[in-house]
Amino acid sequence: QKNERTEFFLDSLWSGGLKSSGTMFGLVAKQDIDITAFDFHTTLKGNEGFQYIEVYEKDGSHIGSEQNEASWRTVAHNLPIESKGRGEATRIQLPSKIQMKRGETKSIYLTLKGIEELRYTAVMQRMGSVFSENDDLQILVGSG
Repeated sequence: QKNERTEFFLDSLWSGGLKSSGTMFGLVAKQDIDITAFDFHTTLKGNEGFQYIEVYEKDGSHIGSEQNEASWRTVAHNLPIESKGRGEATRIQLPSKIQMKRGETKSIYLTLKGIEELRYTAVMQRMGSVFSENDDLQILVGSG
């Protein structure tokens, strides 16, 4: 049965001491779920805040597929976004939802085009382990 809630927020770290042009992480559905947006952290704001982002997905873990473009499907290509700046969530509204069935694992790759300003935080957990979860979804430790 599909979760009837229209929206929920599952938090990750926002300290963002490291930066890259992109990040990869895993998701595990604990219920059937549709993902329609992601929030990310960047220090860019104002005139420099207008950027383009790409979003990719793949079935299963991203571990071992970081350099294999053929294993990723495009969810959003050159999607314009207005970055909100340090400490603020910048929303990526997906042009089409990512559907997940209960028990399914997918990997997500978010990448800013041409600039290394997507912020992330190093953690001590093993890549692929559960970092955060709620009743609907698990976020797995990924890579920047």
